[in-house]
Amino acid sequence: MKESKLKTEDRLAAMQRVAAGEMQVTLAKELGVTRQYIALLWKRYKKKGLEGILDKSTGVRPLRALTEKEETNLRDLFRSTTQPSVLKLRIATGKKDIWTNSLALQLAKRELDFVPKLSQVRELLEKWDIQFPKIRHTIDPVFSDEFYAYLKTPLAKQIRERELAAAAKWEEEREAKRLERAKETELHLKAASDLRTPPAPGQRTGKHAKGGPRHTKKKRRK
Repeated sequence: MKESKLKTEDRLAAMQRVAAGEMQVTLAKELGVTRQYIALLWKRYKKKGLEGILDKSTGVRPLRALTEKEETNLRDLFRSTTQPSVLKLRIATGKKDIWTNSLALQLAKRELDFVPKLSQVRELLEKWDIQFPKIRHTIDPVFSDEFYAYLKTPLAKQIRERELAAAAKWEEEREAKRLERAKETELHLKAASDLRTPPAPGQRTGKHAKGGPRHTKKKRRK
């Protein structure tokens, strides 16, 4: 029986009923699972508490609204600094030390007793009027002074002119081939239309073309 049959909320409610003395067999029949599955959950619940029966498909605790104290604490942390490293958050190698959605979610997971969704954190940031700087991914090419000096030489100019001429010639050849194919297609269509002659009066066409005269009577079987 897969554990995803029961959500985390249902698992917690089931464990509370088992702790209150309800029979595991009766509870398993009611929830549509096996008794062994309930026994396994109960074993994990006694050992690790809520952590032991979390839904492994999501790996999160049930979502809930933040209390006023939690909101105030989280808002003050976001506003306290523009550098997440000050709050000892993990920043990927090569990334800038600025706030991002992933770092905001990381801070929320650390400060709250449940794992919120990113959409929930974004709603809170919008509510508090906190905006993160936009990161622009740009690549600045760096060339040596010798390369820029080479671009000004007559040889470089000659190579550029030769490449432009070759590109123009290639475009002309491609256009000529396209016109030639269009002309051939037009000739084929015209030839095919000339071969189509209208049937003579009384002439059979299609599957009846070889059936003889049009009004031939059927022969009777002897």
